[in-house]
Amino acid sequence: MTVQPTCPYPRLRWPDKLATLATWGGAIAVFVTVGWMAISPIDPHGVVQITEGTWPRVFVEMVALAVVVAGLATAAVGRKLPDAGTFAVAVGLAAANLRGRSVGYLLMYTEEPGPRRLLCLEFAVEAVIWFAVLLVAMITSGLVMRWCFGRGESDALGNARLSAMCVADMPGLRRLVGKPTPPGEGARLRVSLMHGVVVIALALVLIRLLAAGDASRSIQQGQVYFAVAVAFFLGSYAAHRWFPVQTPLPGCLTVPLVCIIGYLWTMVRIQGQGPYAEIASVPPTVFLRALPLEYLAVGTAGVLAAFWSRPVHGASGRKASESRAGTG
Repeated sequence: MTVQPTCPYPRLRWPDKLATLATWGGAIAVFVTVGWMAISPIDPHGVVQITEGTWPRVFVEMVALAVVVAGLATAAVGRKLPDAGTFAVAVGLAAANLRGRSVGYLLMYTEEPGPRRLLCLEFAVEAVIWFAVLLVAMITSGLVMRWCFGRGESDALGNARLSAMCVADMPGLRRLVGKPTPPGEGARLRVSLMHGVVVIALALVLIRLLAAGDASRSIQQGQVYFAVAVAFFLGSYAAHRWFPVQTPLPGCLTVPLVCIIGYLWTMVRIQGQGPYAEIASVPPTVFLRALPLEYLAVGTAGVLAAFWSRPVHGASGRKASESRAGTG
């Protein structure tokens, strides 16, 4: 496999970097203030959580905010960094979540195995809701790229910038925005699936390693953010080396899957006994140390950062990845 360790996008100049940082800073300010009014818990010291009675309102408000932020960020710096809008929404959500407490707050009120299993199930459903918000941001970024910069513009590698986010690896979305399906779609889809499998496997292992340690210690949001970000960054970067894809979408799709797998595994591991079973703030597994929003926001940001840092593969690299995926 031929790998050219170069940046997939042209290097940003200082004015571009400052504009990008300012855009992301503005997104953080919007979510920490306006977004917090939508997702803030009833308890001022509670956890950011979407409950059965509040999810329709929260979902609509966060989708509207994600559309605005992703659209403005993409229009501002999308010509140089097409995925900046989605990244802005992800870091904004992650910053807003820091105003709430960690999952240890909820564990204090769910000491029995039954309520904890129910909590894991609620978290799995909540992960799907947060991913839907981020998916809207991805689609918004792609559409704004099309409207603002045209469908014919290409980057330094000859890839259409419209393909940089939401339409390159999903035929359904490709047809939705009027983009024709190219030949060899089946081979690309198989490579994307193998890419996702690598990300899921490595992310689960790395989260298990990075979030482990003294099981009796309290849950710290900083450690949770670090573990999730590093796990998805390294997992996505390795997947790009072995099974390169044209967009970060396959990696983004793995974030809710890793989250759900972790919660389901926690449900299986809840026994009600163990050396720390009587300590209410200790989760049954490390995967319950992160809230759904922490998984989705920080994990998506890690995937996008890995996509920007990925090595560029030539034609031989793409053929090698398709061969690994069983496409010949």
